[in-house]
This record gives sequence, C-alpha cells and structure tokens, in this order.
Amino acid sequence: MTIKKITILVAVLSILFCCAVVLTGCVSKKDVETIPAPENNKKNSYLSASVENDSPNGSTFLTCGTNGRLDRIFADGTIENIPINTKADLTQVLIDPNVTLISGRSGTLLYSRDGKVFQNCTGVIKADILGLAVFRGKYYACTSNGSILESGDGVSWKQNAKLGSKAIISIRANDDYIIAITAETDIYISENGTDWDSENFNATYENYYEKYVFTKLECLGISFVVLGYPESDHGYPMIMFSDSGGELWVFNYPEEINDLPLHYYLPLTINALCDYMEDEVMAACNNGRLLALASCSVCNLMMTTPNPDFRAITAGEDKILIVGNDYAYLVLSIEDLRPDKILAEQALEDFEAGALIIDLRDEDEYNQSHVKGCVHIPFGKLASQLREVVPDTNTELIFYCADGAFAQKAFEIAQQLGYHNVYNLGGLSDWPYETE
Repeated sequence: MTIKKITILVAVLSILFCCAVVLTGCVSKKDVETIPAPENNKKNSYLSASVENDSPNGSTFLTCGTNGRLDRIFADGTIENIPINTKADLTQVLIDPNVTLISGRSGTLLYSRDGKVFQNCTGVIKADILGLAVFRGKYYACTSNGSILESGDGVSWKQNAKLGSKAIISIRANDDYIIAITAETDIYISENGTDWDSENFNATYENYYEKYVFTKLECLGISFVVLGYPESDHGYPMIMFSDSGGELWVFNYPEEINDLPLHYYLPLTINALCDYMEDEVMAACNNGRLLALASCSVCNLMMTTPNPDFRAITAGEDKILIVGNDYAYLVLSIEDLRPDKILAEQALEDFEAGALIIDLRDEDEYNQSHVKGCVHIPFGKLASQLREVVPDTNTELIFYCADGAFAQKAFEIAQQLGYHNVYNLGGLSDWPYETE
C-alpha cells in the first residue's frame, strides 16, 4: 500500500520545539527551489531516539544528543529533561525490558533499571561508543577503535572482538544475525554474536558499482538497511537492504519524489529510517524533510518542514517521533499518517478535478444532508453496485459515512474490486464545505 496524498499530514504535523508548524503540500516543478547543502554542525542536536513505553495514555520516547542531553518526550509533545552525570555527546538510546542503555563519546556508556536514574557501566574502554544492539539475550556496543563490546546484563562489559582499526559506526540485530559497519564499507556479520565474518563492499564490488560511504545501519523487521552516499556525490542518497543477513544486498533508489525526478530534491541526506503500520517506511532527512519511502521507486513522497536537519526517527504504536538539530522534535499521529486517509481540503481539490465522493450512509441519513454532488451508494450495496456505478477502476474514489468506520471498510472492498486510487474521508462531520 503506497502513500499518494502528502497533504494528509498537514493537520497532524506540529513541531513541539517552540511553536506549531505545518507541512507543505505536494511540490510542483514551478515550486521547486534549490536546497542548500546539508550542514554537518551537530553542536546542539538530538542524535538518537527510541520508544520507551506504549500504554493506553500513548507512546513515550527517550531521545539523546550532544552535550549530554537526555530527554523523555510524551505523546502530547511535553518534554522532561533527565539529568545525567556527563556532558559528552550521546550517540544512541537502546531500550530493552531489562535495562535502558545510553552510549556516547569518550567511553560513555550508561544504564538504568527504571529509566530515571542512570549510572556508569563498568568495563568500558576509553573509546567513543557509537552504537548499541541486543542479540540473543546479550548487549553489544560498537566503538571508534574497531572493537565490539558485549554484556550479559547491560552493566558489566568486556571486549567481544577487535575487528579492525577503523571506527565501527553502527550495529544492529534481528533474530538471526547481528551486523556492524564502518564508514569505509566494511560489513561484519555474526550468527552467534562471537564469530564474525567480514567483507568490504567497495572492494568486493569494485568492478560493478561505484564506491560508497556508509553512514548508518538500520534494522526494519528482518531487513538490514544500509544508508550512505557515493564517494563522488555526498548529496545523493544511497539505500541498500538485505533480507538474507547480509548475504545479498539490493539497492533501492527513490527515482521520483512527489512525481518529480530525484534531482529536484538534491542534495538529499537520509539520516535514519523507521517502519510503521505494516509496510510503510519513513525517513528523517536533512533540511527538515521527511521522506515516505514506498516499495514503488516512483511513489515516494517528500514532506518539508521549517526545521533544521532531522537525525533520528522512531515509531510507537500510536505516534512517531522525529528529532534533529537545535533539539527540535516532532510528534506525529500514526493514525493520521494512514495511506488511505485524506483531508477535506485535499478531497475538495480532487473532487473538483474529477474524483468521486461516495456517501455510504443509509437513505434517511443521506436525505437529511450530504456532500453536494456526491454519489450515494449505501454500504450494504457497495460490493454489488460499485462496478456498475463506476466502471473505470482508475477513477479516484473518496468514501465517507457517519463516523469513518464504514468508509474504512469501503476502502478495503474497493481495493479488492481493483480500485487503487481510493481514500477514506471519514464522517460527514469531517467535511466543512457545501452540503445539501
């Protein structure tokens, strides 16, 4: 399922740094402006975020960054600073049911059992701790001197392996593999957390691909995803993924964004990824941009905010948190990011351009009031009548009912009948325009 309408996010995006903001709509060629090169200044920046808790009151998150900044951010956007005993730059948050870990520069590695009081771990070497992972009941950390550290309890650490002299910048794990990378494209893979295989991507594929620089490793479900850029063009994004534990890597370039060629959005730096709902992926990018990545290479959507670079992103059950430079952060509702949802403003624009708005309510409700110019097909008759009323399956369909529940079911029925340009407006109360 791919996202088409970028304006579904206009009403739900808010920056909770100082003031409220909204996203821009879809970009046309005449609206495209040259975007300045990404800044590397991380003087004041969040660098990592993770879901701390999903509860009936909503998701809560921990986020860390430069100068020893550690904050808890709640679903409603309120923030709580957590004092810790370091001013070192903090590189990653890892939250496990048994322990919360925070890594950082100059041998900083902190743990907490309650998420409130953080203490120094023991056995940590005096190198930058650049990443954390949990794999088969053990905790792992990668360092700037090429070492992997391990711990059974998250408190006492020891060296697991010395994999080289280059900084290991990122480490991630799924149920079957743990993988670490260097910026110089070294890939280290282990199936047991002890024995490591390695290859250098640039050297292995020297005669097939140009040379790359790796910037981050993510794990989305079973997929490992490497982010980076070509050595020859720092402003061009590189994404490659593996569903086979690093045995085979596949490139996934966004050929188009907002129906425009990728070059309209360069330079583009993808700093982090998260998955949400079933198969949707959101990327945190430079210049305050969010990129909704689709499985279709030309179906990607860019959302622009008046924020500095975004550097990390994470999703809970109901909210997504995006953080970045200047300690800016956004909390988004996942429900409002659903690909099938459409706002009334966009629905009106599409309606005027030829889309059909379909009222699914019963006869009495329809006769009382309905969207002017809509088509009436009671929900119970939709499956049998839709093809007759709308024979062209390429027609854009926008459903509404009393409260949105039948509209969501109609969305699914229409897709099963072969209509793919389908949206859920919600209820009649979501339509602020003319009725009759």
